Amino acid sequence: MSRPTELEELVEFLHHGNTQIRQIAAENLVPYSKTQPSIFKNGQLTPIKDLKLLVKDYAVCRKGLIDSPTLHPDPDG
Repeated sequence: MSRPTELEELVEFLHHGNTQIRQIAAENLVPYSKTQPSIFKNGQLTPIKDLKLLVKDYAVCRKGLIDSPTLHPDPDG
């Protein structure tokens, strides 16, 4: 098994127990939601579920991700 990239590690922080850490991770991941949506599709789409919860609370995330294909994943992708 290969080591996760830094970007993949950052995605894992979307599921962190600390709200501030989740928010910072999301803010840093916004640009990648459109350019590399596949990084959010690991496991059972947990990162996407986490993003959906975050956009309810954080305007920065909502602004960057609401129209993103990340929140409407292709299950085959």
